[in-house]
Amino acid sequence: MSILVRYAGIGFAGAYLMYIVHKDFKSLRILFSSLLSFFTALLIPIVPWFIYTRLNDVSSHDRKFSYELIPFAKLQEMFFNFGTWIFGNMNGLVFMAVAFSFLVLIYRKRLKKIKLKDFILRNWREFRLPFILSCTYFLFILFSAAFLDHAIPFSNRIFSPVYPFFLIGLGLFITFLSRQVSFRLYLLLPLLILISYSFRSIPVYSDHYKDGSGFTSVKFSESPTIQYLRKNYPNKIIYTNDVFIPKIFTDNKKIKHLPLSADSADLEKWRSNIKDSAAIVIYLDSVNWRNYIIKKYKVENLFKDQNIKRFNDGIIIKPEK
Repeated sequence: MSILVRYAGIGFAGAYLMYIVHKDFKSLRILFSSLLSFFTALLIPIVPWFIYTRLNDVSSHDRKFSYELIPFAKLQEMFFNFGTWIFGNMNGLVFMAVAFSFLVLIYRKRLKKIKLKDFILRNWREFRLPFILSCTYFLFILFSAAFLDHAIPFSNRIFSPVYPFFLIGLGLFITFLSRQVSFRLYLLLPLLILISYSFRSIPVYSDHYKDGSGFTSVKFSESPTIQYLRKNYPNKIIYTNDVFIPKIFTDNKKIKHLPLSADSADLEKWRSNIKDSAAIVIYLDSVNWRNYIIKKYKVENLFKDQNIKRFNDGIIIKPEK
């Protein structure tokens, strides 16, 4: 099902295929049977979905295949997000660095005798599938960002499918250290990780308790832009950078996305349609995850001859003919 959600889901399918070929290649009969089972299970959810989209003319939001160099800042964000799986934030990182330094000093003699090769050989048979799945998914994310979906964010949400595999690997490594160094590490290391992660999780839970989070947060439920929209334009066609928030906080259901294209001819045509249909344009500053939609400054430039009503969290434009 992950294939239907994101292109990167193909990475998981490819990983399973690699694992099956690696595991059963010695016997053609078993390999053929495994491949048949794999493709049958793969096509069961995909075929009905494609039939549904074709019969109902549902847009698939296809991306154009083109290369774009992944910015260094984006790669930096990716590795930082990986780090938050252990230390939460920078305060947690400092705590873990100090704690690990003390542990290394205490167990330095025993740690010198450890061979990472022994850990890999001991756990490879059980962990090879999660390892292949993680690596293939990771590589396909990079491929998608470079060739298919340049706007894909390198956030924890995107890499969350491999997080369970990370926990399995971390658990195996902690078990290995506790057997080779000291049984105390079996309890001590998870406790240190839990304390480190609390530097991030406690403020998040506190903010959620006080202000809500996601669509339930105060910045949306008490948004001046949304309140003005609800009061003054209850039945107008709305174009916005997020269709869900206006639908949640207003009774209006005639809500559409702003254009994805930044092409001047397309935008000018869209601008004319807006005027003809007497539609409203709303841009919410707090929506920072729709980075494939045209930017706010482009919307403002497009309607610079119109009256733009500004709020501290967005703008509303009612074009005049």
